[in-house]
Amino acid sequence: MAMVMVAVITKRHLRTKSNIALAGLATTDLLVSIVLQPLLIAAASLLLKSEPMFCTIRELSNKTRHILYVASLHQLDLMGAERCLAIYHPFAYEALVTEVTR
Repeated sequence: MAMVMVAVITKRHLRTKSNIALAGLATTDLLVSIVLQPLLIAAASLLLKSEPMFCTIRELSNKTRHILYVASLHQLDLMGAERCLAIYHPFAYEALVTEVTR
């Protein structure tokens, strides 16, 4: 995940629209693994211990899960729409999506 983001950031020839969308998906996946997974592990361990803090961690993890899952789904939608446009309307794709440098 991080390698995709670093490659797109550091290599100029990799900065295409589809690669930037792929890096966005990698970013949301990285956030899920860094933020959401530890929250879910903490909630599960607090549930096993019957700690009162469980409810707070559970609410926080549910809100975080919702935000990150929606962000991931939007990234997938964006990538799908971009690829469909490239396949079904290649000439319009060149005009609409690709940057023209002068």
